[in-house]
Amino acid sequence: MTWGVDYTTRIQADLVGLDPDVGDAITEMVVAWMAEGPPSENERVVAGFTFYEAPVTDRFLIGYMADDKAQRFVLLWLRRKPGPGTTRSS
Repeated sequence: MTWGVDYTTRIQADLVGLDPDVGDAITEMVVAWMAEGPPSENERVVAGFTFYEAPVTDRFLIGYMADDKAQRFVLLWLRRKPGPGTTRSS
């Protein structure tokens, strides 16, 4: 069975104007997740909602939520990885 994927308006805006290598990496990731489901690593719980973040290239993290029972996931946001000389923003 193929997993369904949804995109929030936030991530749709985040995806506009990305470098081709980042866009290609996200596309490859989403296609793989549609076949196998997204990973359940880097879990965070905020206000009772569980979400995950996965690295995209060496510069970004993509946030998502997954419903294993319904076999659906939703992409929430894309943000730069925090690190030396960067500020944390989503």
